[in-house]
Amino acid sequence: MSIKIADIRLLNLKSLISRYDSRLDFALKVGYPDTGYLNQMLTSHSAIGNSTAAKICEKLDLQEGWLDIPRPSLWGEDGTSAVEVMSDMADGMTNDELALVISELAMRLAKSNK
Repeated sequence: MSIKIADIRLLNLKSLISRYDSRLDFALKVGYPDTGYLNQMLTSHSAIGNSTAAKICEKLDLQEGWLDIPRPSLWGEDGTSAVEVMSDMADGMTNDELALVISELAMRLAKSNK
């Protein structure tokens, strides 16, 4: 079973929320008046779309695309290993496609470590 961008975003969102005292604190920080929409995302009733991911990154002063990068070291018990994530993402890709993905991830990681 391949891990999808929606799964990566959800796991990363959960790790971000865990840094706050409550879901409400996090919701307020990212510009929501309550936890309603946040709860929908956490229960997969609402996907974390591109605009929502961008808004969260902007409000938290994170690098654009931060939610899209697998971060298994932050996922705790909910996540999978980095090898599993990358292996699942590579399934069905050509060598050229895989090289592009690895290159993009390396650039994003380099930017986020500055």
